[in-house]
Amino acid sequence: MTIVLVTHFMEEAERLCDRVALIDQGRVVATDTPQGLARQVSGSKQVTFEPSGPFDDQLLLRLPQVTAVARHGHRVQVSGSGDLVNAVILTLDKAGLSAHDVELSATSLEDAFVALTGRGLASFPPQPGPQRKHRERTARPGTNGQAGNERPGRERTARPGMRTARRPSSILPGATPRRAFAKLTASEARLAWRQPTGLLVGLGLPVLLLVIFGFLPAFHHHRSSLGGLSYFDVYVPTLVALVIAALGFFGLPTPLATYREQGILRRLSTTPVPPAWVLGAQLVVQVVIAAVALVTLMVAGTAGFGLQIPASIGGFALAAVLSIAAVFAIGLSITGIAPSAVAAGGIGWATFFPLMFFAGLWVPVQEFPAALRDVSDYTPLRASVEALQHAVQTGFPTAAPLLVLAAYPALFGWLALRYFRWE
Repeated sequence: MTIVLVTHFMEEAERLCDRVALIDQGRVVATDTPQGLARQVSGSKQVTFEPSGPFDDQLLLRLPQVTAVARHGHRVQVSGSGDLVNAVILTLDKAGLSAHDVELSATSLEDAFVALTGRGLASFPPQPGPQRKHRERTARPGTNGQAGNERPGRERTARPGMRTARRPSSILPGATPRRAFAKLTASEARLAWRQPTGLLVGLGLPVLLLVIFGFLPAFHHHRSSLGGLSYFDVYVPTLVALVIAALGFFGLPTPLATYREQGILRRLSTTPVPPAWVLGAQLVVQVVIAAVALVTLMVAGTAGFGLQIPASIGGFALAAVLSIAAVFAIGLSITGIAPSAVAAGGIGWATFFPLMFFAGLWVPVQEFPAALRDVSDYTPLRASVEALQHAVQTGFPTAAPLLVLAAYPALFGWLALRYFRWE
């Protein structure tokens, strides 16, 4: 695909763009690669150094690569083209001299703009704001465009080549069409499909484990150590918790941390779309994946392997909603404290494994020592498993696991709001 970047920062365009169009007062002056534009206006380079001893300027002026030699105190500046650095250093070496603190500067994109337009970026006089009505335009190199990332009611300091302006009220975030959120959510859903880490871990892995456990005869034997339940009865609610944990600890934090690390959330502040909509779209996508995974697990378990239909559908739904809220709040907290996407993944794994252990993924909680059982009762995934299992086997869940689940969104929701950063 082609990505069009509109910017008045020459260094940004020079660093990020494969091709650049220089625009002066709405007119395209030149189009080429950043290096090509620099070569169009001048092949000049400057080498600045401090010589180890005195020498005659003619020593360097005789070189075909050198066009000028200037002295600034103890430092010498040589202008020229071609392989200027090597020519200067080798010539000095033959004369028994050496160059210290060598600096090379070549023609930049800003130099090209100045040469092609005949004026610098700072030469544009400020113009009165009312000339632009009900329209905002991101400043291009050399235009008098308005700044594109203002907050309502706030002006930013003018930079060379642009004039200050307030965000027009016609495109304030509050006026953004609500259908834009639906489009943003659809875009995030397509991204989740193209990068299906959350789908594979949150849906594929639990379904695979369900099939494996379902076909093992030993998992269907009722055991007194499990309160008369089979391993399959115990593990299905644990797999539901696995779905929620995978999405909350990986599917949610990783893309949000990536967006912040890449500056996407910050750049959204230059558009009418509120950055919080990205967060909302991600939450919608992950909740939908979680709902689909839960339904898939329960339907496959009951239809294919004889799992009991939940005795309390409402209790099961409430336990699932509270579980999602608790785990996703932890996931948002991870996003808030993680400085990068890699760190978010590392914190997610460090959180996932111990919580899934206490949920009973590897060893049923009923077989834990008493001390570990007491600790597990206060972990979110164990509370989730207990509430879901009670809803399936007996009826509406008891108050204890529901209260534990309700406490986590309150605590970690506050932490997420406190530490979440958009940039």
